[in-house]
Amino acid sequence: MASPCQTCHASTARKCSQCNVCVYCSAECEATAATLCFADVACELHRTWAHEQVDSGAACSPLAMMPSISTPLSATSAPHLRWTALHGSAQHYMHVMFAQSPPRVHAKTAFGVCVSLKNDLRYAAGCQRLIFPKGKTSQAATRMIGNMAKLALAQLGEEGTGPPQLRDTDVVDKRQVLVLSGFVAKLKGEAKKSVVHFDAIYLTHTKNAWTIKRVQPFWEQDLTAVDDEWHDMPFKPQGRVPANARHPLTLVEQALNPPPANPLPARPQPPTPREPPQAGCASCPARAPAPVPQAPSLSPTQASSTPPAVPLPPAAEAAQAPRATPRTTPPPLQEVPTWEAYRQQVQVQVEAQAAPPPWMGQLEAALR
Repeated sequence: MASPCQTCHASTARKCSQCNVCVYCSAECEATAATLCFADVACELHRTWAHEQVDSGAACSPLAMMPSISTPLSATSAPHLRWTALHGSAQHYMHVMFAQSPPRVHAKTAFGVCVSLKNDLRYAAGCQRLIFPKGKTSQAATRMIGNMAKLALAQLGEEGTGPPQLRDTDVVDKRQVLVLSGFVAKLKGEAKKSVVHFDAIYLTHTKNAWTIKRVQPFWEQDLTAVDDEWHDMPFKPQGRVPANARHPLTLVEQALNPPPANPLPARPQPPTPREPPQAGCASCPARAPAPVPQAPSLSPTQASSTPPAVPLPPAAEAAQAPRATPRTTPPPLQEVPTWEAYRQQVQVQVEAQAAPPPWMGQLEAALR
């Protein structure tokens, strides 16, 4: 199928020799695109995305790189001057995308433009356009912002380490990116008219992390309805600057920091004892209260004397069991008392009594 060459715009069926996705009519056009538009960055991403498990719309939509131009900035330009230059260049590159894009636009189409400020103070820009027949517009916008962020990282290259700075020295954000994300939407106030709404996302990339500086409305391009699904878009900018942005901050954060594809499973937590349901809980099934253990009944004598013995566990019973007393030396044998000693004991007992028994005289006679 013939398509316009991305360099000279001649109709050709030839593909890029590096990624087999970009359209170039000759090897000379490939070399020109690599020199003027950083086309080799897009080719590298095309080879990478071919192995990712993504939807067919994002995988089959190629990146179109646009010419790189020098900037009027210097290495010591203030940050607001750098952002102003990026904003103005994004307007020009959006106009270039309108001129290069086919005029017929589907109702579920997403657009993206990425403008990066390189270290040599040149602009590197690229755009993408994809149709998402299935899914929501928010999902397509998330995919488009993520693709533009990947393109920006490839354009900026690896982050270098600069000389040490003083703590009170203002460090200029040199890795600055401006991303335009657009989608077909209804014009606010006119339900029957559709536009392509673009929001500008100002980003900086430091220490392998994106920082969102601002999200603001950028442009609304008018569309002419052909039927319920297709519209015609003019190749010149025709529209207005919208009053409000349509990309929430949470959507941009999710697009720049997507969750991992296969998160690690969470460690199982130890089981916790289940508490009995509280009274009046509508979601908990009713349960009968557990019976309270009753103490055994005691007789009046036992109740008044000593409390009942509480059974002890085997370990406690073994601890409280009486231990065998160690053997000791037996006491010495006592001497057998004599008759005289025995008679004196009896005499003491008799004298202690007031009236001795009648047989006491006979006992004394026998002991004499």
